[in-house]
Amino acid sequence: MNGKGGMENRKQIVLVDANLFTREVLQKIIESIEDVRLDSFETIDDAVLGEIVKLDPQVVILNLDPDPESLLDFAGQLNRVLRDGALVVTAADMTPELIRRAMRQGAREFFPQPYNGDEVKLALASLMALQRSSPRTQTHAGQVVTLFGAKGGVGATTLTTNLAVSLAQEVQEEVIVLDLNLQFGNDALFLNLKSKYSIFDVAKNISDLDPALLKKTLPHHATGVTLLPSPFRFEDAESINAAHISRILQLLREHYDWILIDSHPYFNEVSIQALDDSDRILLLSILDLPTIFNTRRCLELFAKMGYSREKVLLVLNRYLSYEGADLPEMEQLLQYPVYARIPNQDFNSTVGCINQGIPITLKMPNAKMSQAIVELRDLLTGQGAGKERPGPGRSGFLGLWKK
Repeated sequence: MNGKGGMENRKQIVLVDANLFTREVLQKIIESIEDVRLDSFETIDDAVLGEIVKLDPQVVILNLDPDPESLLDFAGQLNRVLRDGALVVTAADMTPELIRRAMRQGAREFFPQPYNGDEVKLALASLMALQRSSPRTQTHAGQVVTLFGAKGGVGATTLTTNLAVSLAQEVQEEVIVLDLNLQFGNDALFLNLKSKYSIFDVAKNISDLDPALLKKTLPHHATGVTLLPSPFRFEDAESINAAHISRILQLLREHYDWILIDSHPYFNEVSIQALDDSDRILLLSILDLPTIFNTRRCLELFAKMGYSREKVLLVLNRYLSYEGADLPEMEQLLQYPVYARIPNQDFNSTVGCINQGIPITLKMPNAKMSQAIVELRDLLTGQGAGKERPGPGRSGFLGLWKK
């Protein structure tokens, strides 16, 4: 073990790397950072784990080479015992699959090899700033609900904004919508809100953020819903990472009762972090073959990620009354229950509400879609019980799946 001596206020970084060459390269980069103490280990075992716990580091960097399987297991152990430290992983070949698995074990950042010294130092500075400002204890624990479409165009933004408005109106609790469709988010348009700041500004200033000022600064809908919009520029979306999302959600939990996340319909470090940190996930599907196919793939992946059926709730959106006959067959096909159904609304009224920035639950409260959203709200808040589902009916288009 190599240590860099220093004063007590130095920030602690731990490096675990069995490869002499990569270990020495990264050591030189880290040792060039002021006010940092570095301890490095070459092996992984219970003794090393105990030493790391005693050091209580701000950051642990783990090289997944030469044995990713055992080192990923060690990453999971680290994540369970670290008090406030951020886990960073590196490997000679950081494949998307390896990154996803590392994220499931708690990794917040990834260092590709060969190392870029400036990028490593910038990432470490950001992580340590986040750790200083993110104590894990919290006095308030708001509910995080992520709405995730099995594919694009299934109505996630419409459902997110209408559900948020319904919660704020009827439950009388603090509700915020987080637009996590970082490049093409439209929640601000759906709520007819304008903002000077976005999630990009919050992420950039997270270490010095005043929560009370943030609550005053963000735009508020007439019903009381607060909005944290997606970035205004495409290029700003690239600077937001999983560590930012984790810290932002922790901050929002402390000040809001409900955090509704409108997520983009694909998996990357940002969306996976949001999904991991969510209390519940509303997986949105519609009755067409491509979406059903993607729904099954999502459910399989969520199971591999360790999400329970209490966490992942399947919502059938835009269904027509005659399609109800296909519902039992769909549940049997997916081996998964439908938690809620949101009926289709005629095109003209839906588009009219969107163009005016008025949620349909406000403009047309008696519409079947609005009533179904209220029922979904009551299910989430524990104030309602699910209706009986239709019994077996005719075999619909889903029968084509099995042919």
